[in-house]
Amino acid sequence: MFATGGEGREIALLAALHVRTRTVVTAKLFAYGVPTTLRSIAAVVLVVAPLDGLSRDLIGLAAMTDWASASCIIFEFAASSTAPNFHAEHIQRATGILGRVVALIAGGLFLLLSALGAASLPGFDGAIGRAIGAGETREHLATAALVLTIAAAIPALMLLVARDRWRKLLGAR
Repeated sequence: MFATGGEGREIALLAALHVRTRTVVTAKLFAYGVPTTLRSIAAVVLVVAPLDGLSRDLIGLAAMTDWASASCIIFEFAASSTAPNFHAEHIQRATGILGRVVALIAGGLFLLLSALGAASLPGFDGAIGRAIGAGETREHLATAALVLTIAAAIPALMLLVARDRWRKLLGAR
């Protein structure tokens, strides 16, 4: 994902257009998010449909895949915003090492918490919920909700980082 830095030397032109930061961030997330989400849904359908998967399984897998895809898009966008290289000769060098490390750490933590939260749900046998002492279904749901809420806070914080970084890149609009 090279959401920031791929503008190359045209970043000055983008800043000169006096476009609001929210518009740029929304457009970039939409441009990267829609194709990625559609590919994720297509992959889920192609994998589950031939296996005579239950519709509940298909919906659950699609929801988890979209959860992970959307969040990883935000991580990559925010991380590339932290260390863009607008003078890179190749698009793969448009994000500096700091951006890659930020994406790796944030994405890894998010995916770990998401896996723990999903495993705590009663529909997933609630193995993690039982392991941490949640005995009843209600406790499993409370555990899952807490862990997934913490997981959801990570991309939200990363989105704030990206917005602030783009404000600086565009001259605080």
